[in-house]
Amino acid sequence: MNTFKKQQGVVLISSLFIVLILTILVFSAARSTIIQGKMSANLRERDLAFQSAETALLSGEKYLQNISPLPVFDNDSGKYVFDKTRLFQGDNSWDNLTASQYSQSLHQVKGLPKYLIEKIAIVDTAGESLDASKPEFSNYYRVTSRSDNGHATVVLQSIYRR
Repeated sequence: MNTFKKQQGVVLISSLFIVLILTILVFSAARSTIIQGKMSANLRERDLAFQSAETALLSGEKYLQNISPLPVFDNDSGKYVFDKTRLFQGDNSWDNLTASQYSQSLHQVKGLPKYLIEKIAIVDTAGESLDASKPEFSNYYRVTSRSDNGHATVVLQSIYRR
């Protein structure tokens, strides 16, 4: 009978230890699930901002493709002369610029994306034609778009030749 009384506490301590291990596992699994949910939400927000900026970029390129005659690039209303010191890093780089806003609403996007067009240069492209007697010139433009939906900001650029 003495042996039985000595063993009663061992079962209690081992069961409490197992419950403690299970509790730690449950809390770490819950924490991991919460972190993965936040990561997927951030990825979704960035993807929406990227798609929104890409839509504005294509809108700027279509504007250049369809407009005739070409507008005057007077450093206003979304049309600028290229400036190599103009960098689009950070939020304050867009503060002093008047950008064109994408005109249609986008599903699940809080703010409408913006774009601006910079006239880079006129380049002689005579060597690209089989008819050497015909001089040809191409205008190059840099189209920059920005989308900010509150959680993610995306800036895209493309070079357009016309």
